[in-house]
Amino acid sequence: MNNDLTSKALSLEYLENQSRRNNIRVSGIPETFKETWEDAEMKVKNAVQAKLGIDLDIERAHRVDRKPRLGKSLDTSKPRTIVCKLRDWKQKDLVVRKARKEKPTDLFISEDLSPVTLQKRQRKIPELKAAKEAGKIAYFVLDRLIIRDKSRTDEY
Repeated sequence: MNNDLTSKALSLEYLENQSRRNNIRVSGIPETFKETWEDAEMKVKNAVQAKLGIDLDIERAHRVDRKPRLGKSLDTSKPRTIVCKLRDWKQKDLVVRKARKEKPTDLFISEDLSPVTLQKRQRKIPELKAAKEAGKIAYFVLDRLIIRDKSRTDEY
C-alpha cells in the first residue's frame, strides 16, 4: 500500500510539473498599488524585451503570494513574483536559457516548478555546489541533479 501511495504522489508531482511546463517566474519587477494582470503582463513584456531582447507571447500573467493587508503599506523593496504562462514551451526554454546565460541585473527568471520538486532540489543544493566547486558541470532536470565532467561537454 505504501508503494502505491508513493507512485501516486510521484504521478501527481509529474502532472503538476507538466501543467506548469510553459510557465516562467519573473522576480524583480516593481509592483504598483491596484496592479491588474494586464499591468503585470505589460511589465514582464517590457522588462524581458529591454533586458534580453525577446518579444514574449504571454497567455496570462499574475502576481503570486499574498497582497499586503488593508492599512499596511505595499513593501516595494521586495515586489511579489509574477508567474507567466507563455504560448509555447520553446519560447519558455529560450527565455530561461538566455536569462541564465546573460544574468540580467534586477531581473530573475526561472522555471515554474511544483513545491514538491522545489523541496527536492533544495535538499540537493549542497551536492550541486560541491560538484561545481570540484570543476564539474552540474544542473537540475526537474528534481534530478545531473553531474558531468567538463571534458565531456563536446559530446553534448
